[in-house]
Amino acid sequence: MSQQPTRKKALILGAGVTGISCTRYLLAQGFDVTVADSRNHPPGTAELEALLPTNHLEFGVSLDQVSLTGVDSLVVSPGLPRTLGLLDRARALGIEAVCDVEIFLRQAKAPVIAVTGTNGKSTLVMMIAHLLRAAGVNALAGGNLGPAALDLLAEPTPDYYLLELSSFQLEWLQEPAPAVAVITNITPDHLDRYDSFADYRAAKARVLGGAQRVVLNLDDRESRKLAMTLPVSTPVDWFGASASEPDATLIDLKDIPSVNGLMGEHNRINAQAALTVVSGLGLTAQLPANYWNGFEGLPHRLQLVATINGVRWLNDSKATNVGATLAAAEGLAADEKSRLVLVLGGEGKGQDFAPLRQLVPRLRAVVVTGHDGSRIAKLLTEWVPVKRAVDMNQVVDMAAALAQPGDTVLFSPACASQDQYRDYQHRGDCFVAAVKALAPKVDE
Repeated sequence: MSQQPTRKKALILGAGVTGISCTRYLLAQGFDVTVADSRNHPPGTAELEALLPTNHLEFGVSLDQVSLTGVDSLVVSPGLPRTLGLLDRARALGIEAVCDVEIFLRQAKAPVIAVTGTNGKSTLVMMIAHLLRAAGVNALAGGNLGPAALDLLAEPTPDYYLLELSSFQLEWLQEPAPAVAVITNITPDHLDRYDSFADYRAAKARVLGGAQRVVLNLDDRESRKLAMTLPVSTPVDWFGASASEPDATLIDLKDIPSVNGLMGEHNRINAQAALTVVSGLGLTAQLPANYWNGFEGLPHRLQLVATINGVRWLNDSKATNVGATLAAAEGLAADEKSRLVLVLGGEGKGQDFAPLRQLVPRLRAVVVTGHDGSRIAKLLTEWVPVKRAVDMNQVVDMAAALAQPGDTVLFSPACASQDQYRDYQHRGDCFVAAVKALAPKVDE
């Protein structure tokens, strides 16, 4: 009786959405898969227990102590630090550590449009996907916004893949070489992970490696700097509100129809960026006249929750850094002259909150909450009334008491959510529930 060939062994570090996706993919490729996670009950535990035997799930362990015996492939969740001792051991053994996006890029059989940036990248990816489909082009979108990159390979090969890539994912990539690389903007974020803003910017810049075409924001200083580092032969298309650059051909913002369900000048610029990508692909002529029909904005991004007693309530829980909050507030300023009651706070990730002071002329008041709420309060107290809330119900009650008819309550925290909530979606859902419980009658 002939002996069965030994299956290659894969070790996946990190459960969650990415770990599940990697497990499915590697099992389909015939690998013997083990998943390790330092948490006792990580996200995705139930799904992984359905895919793998119990002795292939190493939960609640120190990742530096996980065995590499017999491991052929090491797949690492991008959220894990590159300083893990296990990675040094893997290198010594000649085992390459990769993330799921690197595997995807090696296997993808269609051109990739890669989008990164500090803010606006999820909305931009969905806008580009919508326009490509409106032009009759088959596109699959995923990556950081979901579905996970490797899940896209289970679908029939499209004309284009669209990937939203975070700085964490980009750190792990050798040279992405996308057909189109797009950077929305680069402002300080994740400074609890990076040694400096320069390191964060360098991670974002990795998306440009080997790109056939680049799309950049003319209004973003860091993007203009990056353009100077590109090979002379790389075509660069620009978007942004500025029209002062003589060598940049911009699609005029005035020529862009308003996008259903999206507020704010920054979303008009997102729409301009999406059209710039499609134009660079030579597909503009294939767009129908009503090309935004059917597009819906993503939840928790300047989402109108209700209008109560003449006060508009907006959920912008996805604003997890100062730049996102500034974009939301300044974008609304372009739309109307109402005063803002701004809700801020959460896990600040080492950010400098000082730029929020530029919003003071538009503010009626501020409500702060969460781990870094006190830091923000100290910064703004002498300029504007500030109240401190301990939970979401108190946030909404205080904001309702401060707002006057015609005002807008903007929940745009400028912070991450993990100090009190599972994620920004959970935080936004709690805000929406508290607003809807505020009054029995809502005048929409």
